[in-house]
Amino acid sequence: CQVNFLPLYFEGAGKEDFEGCECLFSESNGLAPGTRLATPFHRHQAIEEFAKFWSYQKHAESANFIHGNYKQALDIITNDSSDFNVLAEKLQITHEDCERYLGEEREYLSKRKTEPAEVAAKIDYIAALLRLKDAG
Repeated sequence: CQVNFLPLYFEGAGKEDFEGCECLFSESNGLAPGTRLATPFHRHQAIEEFAKFWSYQKHAESANFIHGNYKQALDIITNDSSDFNVLAEKLQITHEDCERYLGEEREYLSKRKTEPAEVAAKIDYIAALLRLKDAG
């Protein structure tokens, strides 16, 4: 699942993309106690006010955020690219090899929908031992 949907592997996704979503969802949890018993109208009103405030607050912070991310991206491109090139030369691989490795990992994992029988048996055995320990 992660090799298909982790933002790290999205072409063009930034280093911190989607973290804002996490913050938004976390902050919006604070709405629950106040809206749980509210009428649908007041619930929608509270959610709308929260969204407006969140949008205004994030808009005010966006210039610093974009500037910081731009500087960080330039630093990563400068430093990590040279580090990657050194390691790639030592390992005798190319950027295309890394892309191919990711594709091969995705293919391998998509074919492995279940654990091999031998691994599943070991897991079941350990689970049984733990149940026995808890029962005793």
